[in-house]
Amino acid sequence: MYARRRGLEVHSQAWPGLAIADESVDVVTFINVLDHLPDPFEALREAFRVLKPTGLLYVRVPNAPLHAWAKRLLVHAGLEDMAVLHVYGFGRRSLSRLLPRLAFVPIAVRAAPPAKGHPYETDSTLLDWGYASLKLADRLWYWVLRILGLGRLGWGPSLEVLARKAPSAVGVPS
Repeated sequence: MYARRRGLEVHSQAWPGLAIADESVDVVTFINVLDHLPDPFEALREAFRVLKPTGLLYVRVPNAPLHAWAKRLLVHAGLEDMAVLHVYGFGRRSLSRLLPRLAFVPIAVRAAPPAKGHPYETDSTLLDWGYASLKLADRLWYWVLRILGLGRLGWGPSLEVLARKAPSAVGVPS
């Protein structure tokens, strides 16, 4: 892991119920995790508990409003099996409103850079070509948003959030 190779202490554990002391962690990351959890809000409360005062939270999730629109298109085209569903969906607006309620101060909510590779291995050259084409389109779209300074609008397939634990927050939010 990148952080471990640089001598940083890294904990990779299941959420919630971490065996980590209160206010002892500098950064908590949820990369493509919150949308799959049965209770993402409990996981965020646990992140709040273990983060040091003014600690950082990094979240990456699929952009739910964009994915809902794409799912409607796929269903209309008869390709409903291609749609990936998540337990929870988060958008730019919902994350911007949710985090302050959980005592986090959002620093940035924006389009996330494209992930490398794709997780869908297939036996179909046509599907592989389709995924590669979508990945290229994702990279180009992200590049255009970044050049134009529009990443903060959250128009990409994935969103990333950087937030800080509110310094005046006392106790775990409910």
